[in-house]
Amino acid sequence: MILINDKKCSDLKIVFSELPSISKPRRDIDEKTVSGRDGVLVVDKGTYQNIILMLTGHAECKRTELIDYFGVFGELKFETSPDRFWKYRVAAIDVREIIDDGVLLSFSITMSLNPHKYLVSGKNKITGSNTLRLKNDYNANAYPFLKIKGKGTIGIIKNGIQILSIKDIIDYVDIDCEADVIHRNNVNYDNRSVGDTFYLEANKITELKFTGNVSGVELIPNWREL
Repeated sequence: MILINDKKCSDLKIVFSELPSISKPRRDIDEKTVSGRDGVLVVDKGTYQNIILMLTGHAECKRTELIDYFGVFGELKFETSPDRFWKYRVAAIDVREIIDDGVLLSFSITMSLNPHKYLVSGKNKITGSNTLRLKNDYNANAYPFLKIKGKGTIGIIKNGIQILSIKDIIDYVDIDCEADVIHRNNVNYDNRSVGDTFYLEANKITELKFTGNVSGVELIPNWREL
């Protein structure tokens, strides 16, 4: 059983032609030819390519219901592994009516999946004040989301090194490390910031300290693995 954004496909009487399986992500590498050298030079970028997943089948619902169910972006989960999910983007969707009244449909969907599996537990909020000590037990770096409550200029020190300073904070600021965005209520704070967003290293402990007039910190770690 597949769940899309925690909704069962059986709710729309969706039946897949075959049980989809997700392959391992491929390393993102370049091969370059060097004059006077045998073979090719392999350049490993240290990243992974998205996974392409094809879903085909039929459904007993309206066309708009099926399209809305998958959406454009979302989370895909297997009922056999309820503690993990993949983030996806719908790259292409083809829906056709099998019966003229549009109740019985056939479909073909191409999804582009993030190469990492995300942990459901990584959505759990971690709270603190001036110091957070976080252990990443997984084999991939995690890019957290933070809400820092406070006023004035606030700094972030990671493992003893200051990495970010944000000024003119009114009451709070949000830091989305995955999107590399600092904002408050959709107002971009890049011009008030010095430094960079950060990640929590795989299989390591990260200590974060927050300086300035900080009244509280909320952090969603977004744990993930390959």
